[in-house]
Amino acid sequence: DVVCADVRRDPITGGDPTDAVIAAAGGKALHVDADVSLPEDCERLVAIAVDRAGALDVLVNNAAIAGRHSKPLVETEVADFDAVMAVNLRGPFVLSRAAVRQMLAQPLRDEVRGRIVNITSQHGLVAARRFLSLRIEIIVRPGSLASLLSLVGELGGNVVDVEHSRVG
Repeated sequence: DVVCADVRRDPITGGDPTDAVIAAAGGKALHVDADVSLPEDCERLVAIAVDRAGALDVLVNNAAIAGRHSKPLVETEVADFDAVMAVNLRGPFVLSRAAVRQMLAQPLRDEVRGRIVNITSQHGLVAARRFLSLRIEIIVRPGSLASLLSLVGELGGNVVDVEHSRVG
């Protein structure tokens, strides 16, 4: 059972919604309108997942924005920067915190209480010319990796697996 969350169900670039793709393949999925930068939305997502499946086995942090916030430095407003940071950096923190609180209350299953997968883009290592919001990941990536390693160290004894994947 998969709970998909985004501020919109339909992909911006076209194609079928993720929950529809999962359902077409025979799986069970639900789309929930949510903003991962909002703690109350993250708590609600975890509650919905637990209500549907009885536990939270896996969290995949994959939310990110750029789009209209992607501008050269001199054109980037503070609001653009804040929007990117809210979703791309605060979002995984807030959602992981909500998920870990749930996972730590769950019994061990196959030697873990839950798993967290953090997905980022190649822009953490490769400069995106002209677009500050994509380069922001280069700025925050060392902190993100340090936070990830800290989370692994903190939760390893409680058997919550935390992994990182970079695409692109």
